Amino acid sequence: MDHQTLVYRVEHAADYSADVARHIIMLGETQQKISENILTLMSTAGTEAVDLYAKAVNAFFSKDVTFSNELLERQKKIEKLDQEIASKAFMSRQKNALLVCAICSIRDDIRKIADCAADIAEIAINRAYKRAT
Repeated sequence: MDHQTLVYRVEHAADYSADVARHIIMLGETQQKISENILTLMSTAGTEAVDLYAKAVNAFFSKDVTFSNELLERQKKIEKLDQEIASKAFMSRQKNALLVCAICSIRDDIRKIADCAADIAEIAINRAYKRAT
């Protein structure tokens, strides 16, 4: 059951990554540009989420509970970045609906990738405790 749940989370993370790519392509085709400060924050959050995801998968297979707990703590950093992106996007008062929707969607997908990573880390913790009993 743990492996099946892992596969679902991997599949969901892949879907969210594909959505990010679709939005970026759409923005490029319409020649819309995300402001540099928001783009930097989004890039940082995305890199952090992908790193968290990769390490969560490794924690699942290594059955490292301590490392999994550390990953769950790192998710809070992504939540803070997410809030900062939302704040800056709101404060920039973008007038282009397409751009605003793309920023919100990308932001949401990044957060969902991090959520998948946290779910995988939790599965790793549960799996380690099941094995111990």
